[in-house]
Amino acid sequence: MKIERHYYTEDKKRWEQAEAKMNARYDGMTEAELQAEMQFLTQSFGALSAECRAALAHVRQAPSQKKAEQFSVLRNQALCLAEYLYADLVAEDDDMRGVIRFEVDRIVINDMMDSLVLSTLGSLIVQADEAWLDAANGLLHLRLTYHLYDEVSE
Repeated sequence: MKIERHYYTEDKKRWEQAEAKMNARYDGMTEAELQAEMQFLTQSFGALSAECRAALAHVRQAPSQKKAEQFSVLRNQALCLAEYLYADLVAEDDDMRGVIRFEVDRIVINDMMDSLVLSTLGSLIVQADEAWLDAANGLLHLRLTYHLYDEVSE
C-alpha cells in the first residue's frame, strides 16, 4: 500500500494564490491609496503592539540559574552528538537565552545507530523552546533555542 499526502505543495499553492490576490489588490491602487493603506496598517499594528505591551507590562523576565545549569548539560550533550554525527556545532548563551546550532549534510538514522544518540537528539529537540530545521547550501541547519529565564509577575 502506498499513501501520499502533499500538504506542503497544497499549502504553498494557497500562499501563492493569497499573495497573487493581495498583489492584484495593490496593483490597481493609486499612490495616494497605497499611502492611505500603509497608514491604516501602521496604525493597526501600533494599536495591536500597544495592547500586547499593556498585557505584558506586569511580567518581566528574570535570569534562571537552574535553567542556565540545565543548558550547560544540554550543551555538553550537543558536543558529544555533534562529534558522533560529524556535524559542525555552535553553542552560545547569555543570561537570557541559549542557542545550539548544528550544520551537517546528512543525518542517517538506522538500526545500527546507538540508541543513546537518537535519544540525545530527541531530548535536545523536545527540551528546546524553539526548534528550526531547514536546508540551505547543501546543508541541514538545526537551530535549538532555550529560554534561560523565568517570567516573574510584578
